[in-house]
Amino acid sequence: CYRLVHGEADGLSGLIIDKFADVFVVEPYSAGYVETMDWLVSSLQSLYPGSRIVVRPDERTAVKEGVDFSKIAKNYPGPDSLEIKENSLRMKVNLKTGHKTGFFLDQRENRLTISQYCHNKEVLDCFCYTGGFAISAMLAGARSATGIDLDEDALETAEENARLNSVKVTFQHVNVFDHLRMMTSRGMQADVVILDPAKLAGCTEEIKRAHRTYGDINRLGMQVVRPGGILLTCSCSGLVSERDFLSILTRSAAEAGVVLQIFKITGASSDHPFSTVFPEGRYLKAVFARVFPFTKST
Repeated sequence: CYRLVHGEADGLSGLIIDKFADVFVVEPYSAGYVETMDWLVSSLQSLYPGSRIVVRPDERTAVKEGVDFSKIAKNYPGPDSLEIKENSLRMKVNLKTGHKTGFFLDQRENRLTISQYCHNKEVLDCFCYTGGFAISAMLAGARSATGIDLDEDALETAEENARLNSVKVTFQHVNVFDHLRMMTSRGMQADVVILDPAKLAGCTEEIKRAHRTYGDINRLGMQVVRPGGILLTCSCSGLVSERDFLSILTRSAAEAGVVLQIFKITGASSDHPFSTVFPEGRYLKAVFARVFPFTKST
């Protein structure tokens, strides 16, 4: 499974194509693809004989650009779901009802990286979606893993995915902010905490609010990491730069009374390139850090 076309970085502005086994999920973000979709699908099927196609227009873009992709989507329905394998991870992907194209391929390498720190550890996966990080942790030998999210459909799929991988993960339908506050009030902590919220800034008007929300969630998340434990915190908002995200983390650490030892900063998987003429394409920031209590020197 991989991303075949990544918008501007591949010279095809407003177009995403992900490959899951023999299925291509095409996600157009521009009205220009209304007239060219048949040619595009024909080209894919010519290059990949026997492939199946799902066209999943972005509804927000369709409304903004005043176009109707519904007929095109009906012409290329494809399957509703399928099972994929990523490294040792087996996952059910909901191609039509899941977020984006159904699965976050951009976090592939980050799932593999964080799993290396999970052996015999207690892992908390916040905004867990269909359980990718939590299940990867268990496959890597974690002592326990908990995944929390407010999307009931995603959690149902997460339960299926845990069974597919023959691991036990506790999934909870709960607000992440409330859960972290509850953990802090009860003195509960985890060895590895993963924060991977949905995009918080989709336009310039939302940037300030996104900064505040990132600050809040990271402050809360840092407070529940055991001393010396690992925090993986992510931002998929292209309008929030890496520099700004690191500044937010610095403030959150001070407010939480901890010190972050950042040892790795990554982005999206290598099949998600970005262009120098479109820096917003470098949307994903993933920061790996050890968390230590702040102690004043005497």
